[in-house]
Amino acid sequence: MDIFLSSVARDLKDERQAVVRQILKVGDRPIGMEYFGASPAPPLEECLSKLAEADLMILVLGPSYGSIHSGTGISYTENEFRYAQKAGIDVLAFAVEKLDEKIRIANDVDSASKYQAFIKSVGASVTYEPFGNPDQLAASVGAAIANFKSKHGELGRRLASFATVEEYFSSLLDPRKYFNHTWALAGREDVLDRLQKFVSSSAKVGTLYGAGGLGKSKTLFEFARRFDEQGGWKLRFLRTTVPLASDFARGLPADPCLIIVDDAHRHPQLETALSLLGTEQYAGRTKFILSARPSGGRIISSIVSRSVDVSEAVDLGRIEPLSVTDVRKLAEQALGAADSTHIDRLVRASSKSPLVTLVGGRLIREKDLHPTLFISDEDFRRAVLHGFAEELTTALGTPQKPWNDLLVVLSVLGPVRVGDPAFRQRTSEFLKMEPWELVERIGVLDQNGLLSRRGGLVEITPDVLADHLLQSACVSASNEDTGLATPLFENFAAISGANLFRNLGELQWRIDQLKGKPQILSGVWSTVRKEFAAADYPTRVEILKVIRDAAAYQPEEAIRIVKEAMTLD
Repeated sequence: MDIFLSSVARDLKDERQAVVRQILKVGDRPIGMEYFGASPAPPLEECLSKLAEADLMILVLGPSYGSIHSGTGISYTENEFRYAQKAGIDVLAFAVEKLDEKIRIANDVDSASKYQAFIKSVGASVTYEPFGNPDQLAASVGAAIANFKSKHGELGRRLASFATVEEYFSSLLDPRKYFNHTWALAGREDVLDRLQKFVSSSAKVGTLYGAGGLGKSKTLFEFARRFDEQGGWKLRFLRTTVPLASDFARGLPADPCLIIVDDAHRHPQLETALSLLGTEQYAGRTKFILSARPSGGRIISSIVSRSVDVSEAVDLGRIEPLSVTDVRKLAEQALGAADSTHIDRLVRASSKSPLVTLVGGRLIREKDLHPTLFISDEDFRRAVLHGFAEELTTALGTPQKPWNDLLVVLSVLGPVRVGDPAFRQRTSEFLKMEPWELVERIGVLDQNGLLSRRGGLVEITPDVLADHLLQSACVSASNEDTGLATPLFENFAAISGANLFRNLGELQWRIDQLKGKPQILSGVWSTVRKEFAAADYPTRVEILKVIRDAAAYQPEEAIRIVKEAMTLD
């Protein structure tokens, strides 16, 4: 596990060293300011960013309250504890003996008062254990970590590249969340049958396509839940946001294994994963199911053609919109028996998206949406997604705009490494907020289920919500370009240009399939062409790498720049 150590450093130097040694002794990885780099006093946003990647927090309370952060008005240690609480990170707490007495001696009146209030808030949610010296503290920490692992397991394993169905979908099994997978599957028996037949076939790779919101992930969840591992095959999901190590195959079971890659077109190392099929050890006992959006078809087909023989790949078809009968079954689940007044309107307006059916039904049931107020079904659908976003962000506090703006940035950059200092700096400047506030807000989004976080990378979940947020920000209600794409590119291209180009390119692809306008990337491509013409050779190479991910969605513009590259000196 990655274990974050939080305490006042100047009074507890020996104690911190003892805890670090103990964490290393039990085979875990300590995270503390000792490891942050050259700075003896890292900024709060860096501390919180490191904490966000931890599996567990060790809180050590000594005599001193510590330095007070000018922006929050509380100590760094209290900021870290509050962040852990918001982000759902478990805390093991320890306090020096006779703490109350020592607080009065070591602090001025104001700090002592704040410290007492802090300790009260700790005690309200965590039981802390007293210690007399560094050795006692180390022994108590070791025992507490062992007890924690016995109860919860080694949480660090959740960052493995391969996951069981329960591990992969764990965040989507809470029925209280607006978006979850606990509802009964309606239809899709034909898709489940095709998936099962693929397992018993001689093919090595199967590709399954479906538009966003049609229920690809739910269908895969149901297939995996029903999968009979007693039949000689195991099933694992490959996490999209966890980098593949050189020995990543060691994470697979010893038995033959079916590997599912959801949103495969977004996996940056898909070709590396498929390289297993070219090895003597895994070729005969490994299969892949790749699910993707139709917009990612070029990416998937190109990678698959380089990885296996054409005879070893099979098209598993598309996930099509549900039948009216199946949409009605979903609508009945969402609305409940108490209210069937609006079921016909809900079925008609959400026929192309099970997510809209379920979320819309719940919004209607809870009196947050009135279908009769909307003239067209498309207006109703947009209202459902807008209401979905509002419901998810209501609990985050006011004002709403900073939350929505942050969600848009994460939608255009995701998956993004939020611990990257360059990301923190550029995003906080773009959103006009303090870096520590940015990190805190990301933690709150995480805790409230709006983010999928794996391996230090985060993205908005569900992806249909990210699509809606990005399109609403870039395209006005009157179907005009808001002009946001260009400043987003200018501000973030240097730190996440490939992701930005891919996400905006996919948005433009969806717009092109429907109406063909507006062209939100015209200003961006114009900027790129100018920069490319003026750049030196190494910079041109980097620009070509950035636009590579957009080529599948905007091939004409990408090819135009490649042709320019061939003619430039």
